[in-house]
Amino acid sequence: MEYDLIEYIQTLLGNGIRGYVITKPENTPYPAFVIEDSTRRGQDIYSNNGKPFDYEHSIQINLIGQRFSTLSTLKNTLMNALDGFRGTLGIHDIVDCRLTEAASTLNTNKNYEYILFFSLSTK
Repeated sequence: MEYDLIEYIQTLLGNGIRGYVITKPENTPYPAFVIEDSTRRGQDIYSNNGKPFDYEHSIQINLIGQRFSTLSTLKNTLMNALDGFRGTLGIHDIVDCRLTEAASTLNTNKNYEYILFFSLSTK
């Protein structure tokens, strides 16, 4: 899931913005983003009108950059594209994706971060 999301987001954001799994390597350019995914088994067939969900994902996307205004624009682009997303993402059939929380912060390297949390269900 992580690599499919990275590919989708890199295409969406453009401008050579790169994504990474769990951590951004040192000496890579800003802005960038990092994705983490925790996965659990979805609902059973009785909870979804006889149709089982495959998995439920808790996705965390950290947008990292040196300019808050740039990150704010990227955050809005991501929220507009992913909140309510349904469709195919790589090999995954997404039936529900919704923003659960978003927060901004200044990290220990004195870079700005927008942290976005999404819940995502596949079938």
